[in-house]
Amino acid sequence: MRSFTLIELIIISVVIGILAAFAMPAYFNAKQRALDREAQANLNLISAAEKVQRLQSGIYISYNNLRAINTGLDLSIPVPSIQPWEYKVVAVPAAGANPARFTAAARRSSDHARIWCITNTSDEPYDENGITASGGNGGVNCTWP
Repeated sequence: MRSFTLIELIIISVVIGILAAFAMPAYFNAKQRALDREAQANLNLISAAEKVQRLQSGIYISYNNLRAINTGLDLSIPVPSIQPWEYKVVAVPAAGANPARFTAAARRSSDHARIWCITNTSDEPYDENGITASGGNGGVNCTWP
């Protein structure tokens, strides 16, 4: 009965380690992209619901967390026990020449390094040209409200 030598086992371990070293960054990048897409999809949903809220009541409303957003905007975005994102909506009422607007933001719960925002800068809630989305790496053009 022939068994593996110590050298063969070491070589196999090194090859597996090298393969894992190449696979792990790709896995983490794919996971980050999936989490970003989740935040963007939820922000688009929140934005649409805020515009419906404005059409029904005439105002945008601020919310501090996902549970309040779900309740106030009649949404059903899942609220897991460990949330990967914190969500917030800040509404600014119309004043003088400034139109009513809102900013919906999502921030990574774990490190706060990634922030995504969607802002409605138009007074008309159905004007898609007034919507701007930004964020991602380090919150480019986007700050936590």
